[in-house]
Amino acid sequence: SADAIKCYERVISLKGEEGATNASIGESKAELGYALLSEKGLMKHGLRLLEEGVVMLESGPQNGFLVRAKRKLGIGYLKVLAPRHALGQFVDAHKIAEENGIFDQIQRLEQMAKQIDTRLPFLRR
Repeated sequence: SADAIKCYERVISLKGEEGATNASIGESKAELGYALLSEKGLMKHGLRLLEEGVVMLESGPQNGFLVRAKRKLGIGYLKVLAPRHALGQFVDAHKIAEENGIFDQIQRLEQMAKQIDTRLPFLRR
């Protein structure tokens, strides 16, 4: 929604002013990007913010925020019809979640994998 987008934009601004870590700013950029994916005419901008957010999160600890952002970036790639890029993000996210015992994200990723496998069998090649 427009209110959520304004809040994320404000959070990014405040984090920048306060000298927050790249990972912290990246988390907010990823969330803003994900929110923009559903806004008419802003999907590409949202995807770009998600990509930037993931790169920034990768500079920090391998935690649930990174896993969630990679999962959301994968969803973004599906929305722009780039299933192979999506699959790469989902695989990376699953690996990080497994290595760090982030069980709630593992379950979500495995549910998504089943749906993708059913709907896009050509990706198995």
